[in-house]
Amino acid sequence: MNGLVAGRSEGITLLEVVFGVFMIALAAAFFLPSMLKRPVDRRQAFIDDLNIVVQAAWIDALETNTFQRIMIDIEKGRVSLERAKKPGFIKDLLTQSYEPVRYRSLKTSFILPGPLVFRHALIEKKDELAGNKTNQFWFFVDNRGVPQEVELQLDDEDKPHMQTFRLNPFFKRFEAAENALGGSV
Repeated sequence: MNGLVAGRSEGITLLEVVFGVFMIALAAAFFLPSMLKRPVDRRQAFIDDLNIVVQAAWIDALETNTFQRIMIDIEKGRVSLERAKKPGFIKDLLTQSYEPVRYRSLKTSFILPGPLVFRHALIEKKDELAGNKTNQFWFFVDNRGVPQEVELQLDDEDKPHMQTFRLNPFFKRFEAAENALGGSV
């Protein structure tokens, strides 16, 4: 019989195939999640959340015909959307009182995602962080839904590479931009 045991053929059985597939699947389930896990880019997570707040400010400004203030408090690690309590003019923005905005399904406040370093917060080309002891700044969306000119330069403590984001007034969202020195980010 040419070295074969009676009743047994060459090859592998279905049970052996199933066992092999099971072992490969088990190893994949154990090792694959750690291999696919990418580190979180905190800057991009912050900008994604901030874009939702800017969109909510734009919608609320148009619906209520009031100015919106987006407050970024670095010390407390919080970003929040606030609405002027009464309609007013641009000259009244700093003396106006504000109330938190609660908006249907859109995010109107969030906690900063981890240790971000704000290098510059240029609002209408003025660095609001230069000499600012409270570590908070804000920008406005007017009652027509038009935001101020805003540029943020951020570092992530884990990835020390400055990235610049500019608020696009047409799309009401922050986008990665050229840095102030003219190089690409």
